[in-house]
Amino acid sequence: RPAYVFVFDYVSRLRGGPSILSIADHLEFEISELLKRHPYRTLRIVAHSMGGLVAREYILRRQARSHPQLKVTNIVLLATPNNGSELAELGRLISGSRQIEELRHIDKGNTYLESLNKDWNREFKGGGHPRHLLLYAGYEELAMPTLGKIVKLSSAIPYADESMGFQQDHISIAKPRERDVLYRWVVAKLGESLEKTARHLLDG
Repeated sequence: RPAYVFVFDYVSRLRGGPSILSIADHLEFEISELLKRHPYRTLRIVAHSMGGLVAREYILRRQARSHPQLKVTNIVLLATPNNGSELAELGRLISGSRQIEELRHIDKGNTYLESLNKDWNREFKGGGHPRHLLLYAGYEELAMPTLGKIVKLSSAIPYADESMGFQQDHISIAKPRERDVLYRWVVAKLGESLEKTARHLLDG
């Protein structure tokens, strides 16, 4: 379908990188500027790694307040550490980065992710799904040299309506070859609708 593709980039680094909250504020601003020029009504998001946490932060705590006319319908997360990453523990040894702290595994006392996940679960999964959207998770099946898998399966797929693994590592999962299986899966998931999903469930 014809669509306007908006690419949002941010600084991600071991030292001195902005927090997830700060990046979400920037995303909110950029979308506000876009909507001044184009009265879009539907937003579908593809996000990689920490970008998925930024997207969830924006959707949960900013979108309804700042852009009530904009409906987020589909979000595809690629290797997003929804429960954090064990690798961030290693990063803490060499960095005082806010990003590293916010990417710690939830079992290690990550209060930011605990709050985000609790509020997300209440808003989108409880109480009759008042703002339900379609969330899909693609996860990495290949390890990075030396580092291993950056985001484990258990962290990549919480809250997903559907998930799928790919023969990609943490970096390559965000750079699919044109029209390969990953590319086609993302396009297909962006085209899904709540009505189609409900019919599928009713049909068994």
